[in-house]
Amino acid sequence: MDVGYWDAHNDYEDVRGAVVAIAGGNVSLVKVYRVSGSGARAEYYVLGLAKEKKVLEGVKVLAVES
Repeated sequence: MDVGYWDAHNDYEDVRGAVVAIAGGNVSLVKVYRVSGSGARAEYYVLGLAKEKKVLEGVKVLAVES
């Protein structure tokens, strides 16, 4: 999903900013992937393409959703 859709209320601005920086400031190179856990738990992977290294780098966010 698009990072703007995932963090529509800017609750994770620091996470989003760090991953966008990894992607060289290009927000179009950042995507969010959701993995369902047990019950209301979920994991979000916020990944950016680090072009100079040619690898994906990012952050795993753990969430409990209501």
